[in-house]
Amino acid sequence: MTTVLVTLKEKWRIMALFRRGCLVIQAVLLFLFTILYFNAGRQQGIVSRDRFFSRSIQDDAMVYTGRQDGRKTIYKVWETDAGYTVECQVEGQSFGPYQVDRVSADGMSLGDWGYMDGGIEIWAEGELLFRGAYRRTTGNSILLDEKGEFYYDWGKAFDRPATGSIEPPNALTLFSFTVGAELTHRGYWPCYGMGLLIAALNMVTLLFPDELFRWRMSLRISRWEDAEPSAWERFGRHVGWILLLFASLFCFLVGLLATV
Repeated sequence: MTTVLVTLKEKWRIMALFRRGCLVIQAVLLFLFTILYFNAGRQQGIVSRDRFFSRSIQDDAMVYTGRQDGRKTIYKVWETDAGYTVECQVEGQSFGPYQVDRVSADGMSLGDWGYMDGGIEIWAEGELLFRGAYRRTTGNSILLDEKGEFYYDWGKAFDRPATGSIEPPNALTLFSFTVGAELTHRGYWPCYGMGLLIAALNMVTLLFPDELFRWRMSLRISRWEDAEPSAWERFGRHVGWILLLFASLFCFLVGLLATV
């Protein structure tokens, strides 16, 4: 162990400034994203309209916090005997409460879908806003209106008229935070593993460039001990270190922003 430390210390002493910088940046990225991945894995939430909302519990309510349509949005969801009660806040502007009730899909037109998991009704102050059937699937659930037509309105969570004001959340948004909610978390570990592999490879090439060069030469020429890297070889090393650095960063970021 002592010999290894002495060797690494000596390599650091003779290492060029550019190599030192690349090595430090790579090590910092690896350490930072390892912490971020473990923290992201512990934070549960749901995905609505390709936006992640972190979940917490406050006063017996599930609270989902995130950004939707570029605005800070908070949903508070209480479970009731019939279904759910939902309140929504968009940058301080409140909507609700809404009552999202589970009902039977019997008597509803299901079109060509064949079967549904059940039906829902969405109420606000005694007024029926939506009635239809749903089927939960991995990813995006299927929602039909009362006529059996596919309810597709993923464009905006809030209808925004020309005045710039915010309209209440639509049926599909409320559905995604209640009956259609599917717990998930950030952090796709295969991407982290790929980034880790690239980072480790880059750090090895940064620490032992000459040794790796002579090992490659030993497979090609007989007097490899006398081989010296050319200017082009040294230029290629610099380009490779930078490319591997950005490749690991790309893998870390893609995996961290993904939800599973």
